[in-house]
Amino acid sequence: MHRGHDYLVPYGYRFDATQGVVPVPEQQAVIAEIMSRRERGWSLKSIAWALNERGAPTKRGGTRWYASTVRSVIRTVMKHRQCVA
Repeated sequence: MHRGHDYLVPYGYRFDATQGVVPVPEQQAVIAEIMSRRERGWSLKSIAWALNERGAPTKRGGTRWYASTVRSVIRTVMKHRQCVA
C-alpha cells in the first residue's frame, strides 16, 4: 500500500499534504517507551519482545518488532536530538 510520502518520514510521524510532517500520538508513545526502557538498561531484543507482547504498532501498521527495528528508532531519535541541540 502506497501512503504518499510516509515512507520517507521516520517512525512517530506521518506526512500530511496540508500540514507537512505531523506527529502520530500512538507512535510517539511507543518511542517514549523504547527510550525509557533503553535508558533503564533493557536490551534491544527485550524491548522488541515487550512491544510484540502488547501489540505496539509498527510504522506500517503491523505488530512485529525486531531488535534491529528498535535500534533504528533509537538511532533516529538520537540523530534528531543532536540536530535540535
